[in-house]
Amino acid sequence: MERQQYDNEFKVMIVELLNSGIKTSQVSPSISGSYIYLQSVVSFIMVAVYAFILGYDEYAQDINFIKILSCLMVVAGVYLISKKPKVKLA
Repeated sequence: MERQQYDNEFKVMIVELLNSGIKTSQVSPSISGSYIYLQSVVSFIMVAVYAFILGYDEYAQDINFIKILSCLMVVAGVYLISKKPKVKLA
């Protein structure tokens, strides 16, 4: 149980470190929103690294199709929102 508490504290520390690096009041709302949504993707990637590269079985049990699909949908949504629209010349 102690290792899992350490891992959770490590994840919180990483997220807080990333949050301190960006001041959301100094960037546009779309960049701020994209950054916030992509934090869950970073968290999922960290869990995947723990599970498959470092070999923690308890993390591998948490990864399923729904979570993978959700992660891909977040990435696709951020891409669609940040994509610049094509301007038609009339």
